[in-house]
Amino acid sequence: MSSNRVLVVSFDGMDYKLIQKLGVKSLTDMEKFESYNNSTGMTTIITNELWASFITGKTWREHGIISKNRPESELLFKVEKLNRFWWWRKFQGIRHKIYGWIPFLSSGNRKYTRQDLKSRTMFEQVHSSKAIDVRSYNVGYNYDLMTPLEFDLSLAVEELDRLTNWKKQELFDSMGKDHDLVMAHFHKPDHIHHWFWEVGKMDKVEETYHEMDEMAAEIKEKAEKEGFDTVLFVSDHGLPDVENGGHNENAFYSCNKELFGDKTPHITDFHDKILELTGSETSDIDV
Repeated sequence: MSSNRVLVVSFDGMDYKLIQKLGVKSLTDMEKFESYNNSTGMTTIITNELWASFITGKTWREHGIISKNRPESELLFKVEKLNRFWWWRKFQGIRHKIYGWIPFLSSGNRKYTRQDLKSRTMFEQVHSSKAIDVRSYNVGYNYDLMTPLEFDLSLAVEELDRLTNWKKQELFDSMGKDHDLVMAHFHKPDHIHHWFWEVGKMDKVEETYHEMDEMAAEIKEKAEKEGFDTVLFVSDHGLPDVENGGHNENAFYSCNKELFGDKTPHITDFHDKILELTGSETSDIDV
């Protein structure tokens, strides 16, 4: 076991400014609570690409993850790399209709996993690590939120809650084991933003922020008992109000210790900092 154990909990889509506005206490009551630079040379801010940058210390040009999902077709995968340009994304609906008309192209999409990454991640470099449903690395819960969402929003929320509870249990179980690095990803804030804020139901978004904050308080207490030296909460992007559109640059990180001094870190800086903290360079992966 490393002399400095690191716990990373990612709250997807939690907005730095909104955390402050809503009085989310457990995340702000840390040694360091700041925004960071999540720009990656793209004209859009995409979850999978951002977390790939976080765990590899590289941008999309090196780790190879771009867009929301990966087309099964190798040809489409190459073509869809143009998704980094706004003018290409503008015609997404038309493109997908065309793909559906061509049998060898309509093979569907799948979630990115570590087999798609062209760069090593922190999980290969830390002696003993645990990744729990980390975007672009592993998917530990087989779920489909879009199908119930098409029929009944309450069914989608119910499934999302099951997913969140499963990951929370996995996280707490893993914290009790001899891992040098544990990272868990919670997608609920992002989904709730999209499903509710975009139809004007801010109360559900606020409720979710406070729910994540209560979870953060439990995690901090458990981490202290289990001997984690570094506890880091982090988001990949923020989400503004419905008038301003989608994902934005308001990512946050909150840590029980100073990590970067007065420097504003880039999303790729966390990889090297975590390796430095654990002092590990070999692999004993548990996913």
